[in-house]
Amino acid sequence: MMLRNANRAKGYVLGYDLGMSFSQISFMELGASVPKTLSVLTGREVYDIPTLLARREDINQWFFGREALKQIEDSGAIRVDRLIELAMTGTPVTVGAQEYDPVSLLALFVKRSLSLLSMELDASHIRAMMFTTAQMDARMVEVLRGIVKALQLPMKHVFFQSYAESFYHYMLRQDRELWQHQVLACDYHYELLRTYVLQFNAHTTPVVATVEEQTFTDMEFNMDGLPEDKINREKALSMLDTSFFNTVESLTQGKVFSTVYLLGNGFKDNWMKRSLEYLCRTRKVFQGSNLFSKGATYAAGARLQKEGEKTGFVLLDAEKLRFNLGIMAHVRGKEQYCGILDGGCNWYEASAAADVILEHGDSFFIQATPLTGGIAKSLAFSLQGLPEREERTTRLSIAMEMLSVNRLKVTVTDLGFGEYAPATGTVLTEEYEL
Repeated sequence: MMLRNANRAKGYVLGYDLGMSFSQISFMELGASVPKTLSVLTGREVYDIPTLLARREDINQWFFGREALKQIEDSGAIRVDRLIELAMTGTPVTVGAQEYDPVSLLALFVKRSLSLLSMELDASHIRAMMFTTAQMDARMVEVLRGIVKALQLPMKHVFFQSYAESFYHYMLRQDRELWQHQVLACDYHYELLRTYVLQFNAHTTPVVATVEEQTFTDMEFNMDGLPEDKINREKALSMLDTSFFNTVESLTQGKVFSTVYLLGNGFKDNWMKRSLEYLCRTRKVFQGSNLFSKGATYAAGARLQKEGEKTGFVLLDAEKLRFNLGIMAHVRGKEQYCGILDGGCNWYEASAAADVILEHGDSFFIQATPLTGGIAKSLAFSLQGLPEREERTTRLSIAMEMLSVNRLKVTVTDLGFGEYAPATGTVLTEEYEL
């Protein structure tokens, strides 16, 4: 018995923070309580993997991350950065004399960076992976799906979520005193400053969490960071401190915050004088960089082990479907609501279908009920174009999927009614703004 337990294969979940400038990978063995973050330098806590590639034309070879930076400096390799932005636009990228698909380049970066995990674990033991990025809009979802398809990742479960949701999952695993009141996370890499304000409403059942995101541009530098000469550097540091102080003061004034997180390499230089003094008053302040990748790891584990279970908490962020969607139907002789899509999930994961028998008429209504309360919307779907049949002799497949957080697509397919009323295969579609 002991030998069998010792030889049992371990299972892991991954959290992959795919950042504009830097990416990180965290991982956790199933059953563990705290994730680890992959360090790119042995024996040191260096988590950032520069999100870029470089190509040496002379040897026909690609490099990624820190090695790409070294090849650019030492051998004049061609630099390919802003990989996420390139993938989002979809415009072919010219490197040397060749053109490349930008999603394929980003997939190459992800593949090469995941190879670093071989120092820590066997890829065949990975059970689930969660990608997390700053913004999870329709195009970003399309790009990530393209990456997953191109790489044919070995794990069965691959999920996506925004930084806001990773922040939420990270905080749920921290001591309750850290999120008893509002929590502020500031993410800064010498580019845009992104802020996330998380709060829990303990007066609802389940407890509803919300994350308010904002971006600020007045702390933006070029991608190389601060000036190197002493005079301009001191001026830049003073400007950063003033700008950041003004930002956090406007975010926190008149509100109660338990904790503040300062994330990203933009906070590593010793410039936070006035702003840090202000933040530390009555609040706990933590500085680090791997919160999002750890939060993604926690979320991957939750999806894998507790999918469908009620945790007592629900997050309603910008990516969440905020309506329950279904139809009124007769079940065992009684009219009742039959749900098809449940609110509270990420819109890009919201798709489901149900088969029904049409009683009569040439239309039916979809009921959209807000999760936050309020009046339900009735959305009419016209069935004109289907063959006329006797009552209760038309079977329909009603499929619903979200095209964006507020855009619903409904597809109805005629399934007929056996030999009595053969299916025509007619497909009707309609889109609605919720």
